[in-house]
Amino acid sequence: MSENNTDRIAELERQIEELNARMPKHSPSVSMLVELDELDAALEQARAEAAQEAGPPRGETAQTPLTDRN
Repeated sequence: MSENNTDRIAELERQIEELNARMPKHSPSVSMLVELDELDAALEQARAEAAQEAGPPRGETAQTPLTDRN
C-alpha cells in the first residue's frame, strides 16, 4: 500500500469519526447523512485500491477455482 493511500485512508477515517462525533443522536440532518455516505464510499474505494495495489499476502498466490475433472 502506498503512503499516499495510507494517508488518504487515515484522513477519511478521521473525517468520518469527526462527523459521527458532531452528529446528533436523534434526527441528524440530511446533509450530514449524505456527507457520511460519501465519506464511507470514498473510504471503501480507497481501501479497495490499496488492496488491489498490495496484491495477495506474502506466501500466498491468487487461487483459481478447480474445474470439473470428469
